[in-house]
Amino acid sequence: MIKEGYKETEIGVIPENWVVNTLGDIITVTSGTSLSQKNVIKGLCPVYGGNGINAYHNKYEFREPQLVIGRVGAYCGCIHKTEPMAWITDNALYIREKKIDYYDDFMFYKLTQIDLNKYANQNAQPVISGGKIYPIIVAIPSLPEQKHIARILSTTDAHIEKLDKTIEDYKLLKKGMMKKLLTEGIGHTEFKETEIGKIPKEWDAITLGALGELQSSGVDKKIDPQEIPIKLINYMDVYKNTKIDNSIEFMRVTANERELENFTVDIGDVLFTPSSETPDDIGHSAVVTENIEGALFSYHLIKLSFKRQLDLVFKGYLFEESYVLKQFSFYCKGTTRYTLSPKDFAKVLVAIPNSLEEQKQISTILSNIDDRLKTYIDMREIFNQLKKGLMEKLLIGKIRTTDIKSLEA
Repeated sequence: MIKEGYKETEIGVIPENWVVNTLGDIITVTSGTSLSQKNVIKGLCPVYGGNGINAYHNKYEFREPQLVIGRVGAYCGCIHKTEPMAWITDNALYIREKKIDYYDDFMFYKLTQIDLNKYANQNAQPVISGGKIYPIIVAIPSLPEQKHIARILSTTDAHIEKLDKTIEDYKLLKKGMMKKLLTEGIGHTEFKETEIGKIPKEWDAITLGALGELQSSGVDKKIDPQEIPIKLINYMDVYKNTKIDNSIEFMRVTANERELENFTVDIGDVLFTPSSETPDDIGHSAVVTENIEGALFSYHLIKLSFKRQLDLVFKGYLFEESYVLKQFSFYCKGTTRYTLSPKDFAKVLVAIPNSLEEQKQISTILSNIDDRLKTYIDMREIFNQLKKGLMEKLLIGKIRTTDIKSLEA
């Protein structure tokens, strides 16, 4: 039974006062104007391609903001709203004609929800055209309801943008504090020159080879019924995380007796990614913070087991600092894929506070920043999910603007 105030249409049940149109009844689109990178003259006018702004030019084609649809490539179908005084290239479509009166911000969200990428020609180079999207059927509310829907969604976007700014601020704060704390320490007045720069007099500049034992050639991914099933810590586990604990969903593979004996991990070990497509991406690290029973590490990783006592949390920050990452990039070798051998890992120098108490103080400061950062990242995810849910319901009339409390407050 259809709810009072709603009607059945070819695209499902919608509010009675909404109308059904094809996009071709609503808009006409056309490609922007070609502008190669060599012809860009640096200026203040944003140049929009399929994935938003890709340059700034000294001329513009559109004084007023425009809705832009990615026309070609991986970002085909992406929707952007341009800034005033912008250039739109032929990698994008723009709305040349509005055939009915609609609120631009509402149409931005409506086109985003449709996911126009699904309507592209699925060739080696995906392409979208007016002919592909004009037959798409959509439900359109009255102009006042369009404005209200857009205001609710744009208010949610404003919260997300504010959180994004806060997250970026905390990332910059962490970067600056890491540089200061991991090279200057806390409360030092006397310093010494080393190969990695000036560090506190009481600290040591020590190679990874002297700091601990480096080991590679771990377990390969395989399934052999004759061997023993184990948890495998693999490349992506280290690439995506800064610590390895039991919360990770480890790959399950098999290992033989030799592997079980030689490639275990213990609390306090640090695992590194020794290969990447770019030198700057070498050396992601993660410290093992819990006993992970029966886990071995993959042959795509290098393990550092420490001879010297260091604070567990401090280990998680030590190898993130820029002067360490630059050494990883410097020592790696390759052309299309770059690798860093245990022998070269062993040459990398790090600055170590002799005082375990100072290590813990540094860890506490950086952990507090990380905790705040995680709080804001989690809040952003909550707002992203809220926006997704609102778009799914508001833009098809499943809930009405009168049914929800405005987020504008």
